[in-house]
Amino acid sequence: MSRTPGLIEEKIMIAEDAYLQGASNEMVADCLGIASSTLYYYINNGVRDLENGNVDSIYARFLTVTKKAKYKYEMSQCKLIELAAEEPKNWTARAWLLERRSPKSFGRNAEELRQSKLLEEKIDEVKKMFNDKMGTSGDLS
Repeated sequence: MSRTPGLIEEKIMIAEDAYLQGASNEMVADCLGIASSTLYYYINNGVRDLENGNVDSIYARFLTVTKKAKYKYEMSQCKLIELAAEEPKNWTARAWLLERRSPKSFGRNAEELRQSKLLEEKIDEVKKMFNDKMGTSGDLS
């Protein structure tokens, strides 16, 4: 007796619908009643099949359909952010989008944040040393 294939058209449609609503991979796996590792197995097999020219495999279909669904969801959210940003009071929506889309130009990167924190720590150390040296109990501001 042969085993029923785990990935069937119905699961592709369920995954597509979940991704269209913004579900994460873990949520999609739960919707499908499978482990996250199984979902990644489907995805990785889809990548492999597409790379090998096997565009008609069930895994290639799964990957193609779910990627399109993810993109559609992301685009719909970008449109909503842009609509919100049309209101002057919601300028932060557009700023947030620029930071996410072009972090090198508009966002603070992790290294800048780390350097900023180190600088603040050094300033605090110098203030403490100064206060200790001067015998003052008050903070140097």
